Amino acid sequence: MLRQDRRRLGNKIKSLSVFYFVLRSPCTTLLRQDRQRLGNKNKSLSAFYFVLRSPCTTLLRQDRQRLGNKNKSLSAFYFVLRSPCTTLLRQDRQRLGNKNKSLSAFYFVLRSPCTIFAHIMDKQENIYPIFDRMLQREDKEELLHQKGVMLWFTGLSGSGKSTIAIALERELHKRGLLCRILDGDNIRSGINANLGFSADDRRENIRRVAEVAKLFVDTGIITIAAFVSPTEELRQLAEQIIGKDDFKEIYVSTPIEECERRDVKGLYARARRGEVKNFTGISAPFEAPQHPALNLDTSKLPIEESVQQLLHLLNVK
Repeated sequence: MLRQDRRRLGNKIKSLSVFYFVLRSPCTTLLRQDRQRLGNKNKSLSAFYFVLRSPCTTLLRQDRQRLGNKNKSLSAFYFVLRSPCTTLLRQDRQRLGNKNKSLSAFYFVLRSPCTIFAHIMDKQENIYPIFDRMLQREDKEELLHQKGVMLWFTGLSGSGKSTIAIALERELHKRGLLCRILDGDNIRSGINANLGFSADDRRENIRRVAEVAKLFVDTGIITIAAFVSPTEELRQLAEQIIGKDDFKEIYVSTPIEECERRDVKGLYARARRGEVKNFTGISAPFEAPQHPALNLDTSKLPIEESVQQLLHLLNVK
C-alpha cells in the first residue's frame, strides 16, 4: 500500500515511509478495507496517512469548537492520529460487528487518547455540526436590534399564563420587537402531538419545548413559553437546555380557587369527577418556584399591570 500511495501522490511524501513503518500491518489492513468500501475515492483517507500536516491542525480547531474546547486530551490525540482514525474506528466496528481484531490492534497502539475521543465521537452519533460556518447569535440580534431571551411562564391551568403572554406579545410587537409564544395549544397539536400526560411524556414535552425555545432565543427572538411545568425538576431541565443567562422564570401564582372558578376549558370540573387523571392541582401536585424572576397573581393584578412588570423586567420602555 505504501507503493500504491507513493504512485498516487507522485512519490513526493517521504513521511509516508515513517508512518507505515510505525503501524504497518493493521494500518495497511484498515486502509485496504476502507478503500474497497469507499471505492478508492475518499481523499480524506490520504490526508489521514500524512500524520502531522496542516489538515491536522484544522481538524483540531474544528472539533475543539464543536466540543466546547474543553477536552485537553484532544491535543495529544490529534498530533499523532487525526480524527479520521476515530471515525473509521466507529464506522468499521459498527459495520463489522466489532469482530475485526486487526482494528483493535491498530487502535491499541495509541490507546488512551484514542479511546477517550472515540467515546466522545460515539455520543455525536455521526452528526457533523456546521455551527462554526453559520451566522452567530450576535449577527441575528444586530439585525433585529434586540436580544434573545426566554420568559418561562409556569403556574396552574387557568392561572392566566397564556392571557398574559398574548398581551405581552402585542405590546412587544407595537415596539417593533419580534416575539414567539409557545404553549400547549400550538405545541401539543404539532411537534408533541404524540405525547400524553404520563410523567415520562410530561418530561419529554418540556424537553422538546426547551430545545425549540433555545433555537428561537439563539436567533435573537424574545421567546415566551406558557406551560404548567409543575415540578422544579422540569423547570430546571428547561433552564439547563436553554441556558441560565437567557432563562427567566415567571410564576403566575393565581390561587387554585380562582383558577377553578374560571375553569375556561372545563378541566377542573372533569378532574373533580375523576375523568382527568393526574391533573395538576387536583390529583397531582404543583411545586411552586422558590426564586422566580417575577411573581404575578392575576387574581390581584390586572393584565395590563402584569405586562408592565414584564416589560420592566425586559428593560423595554
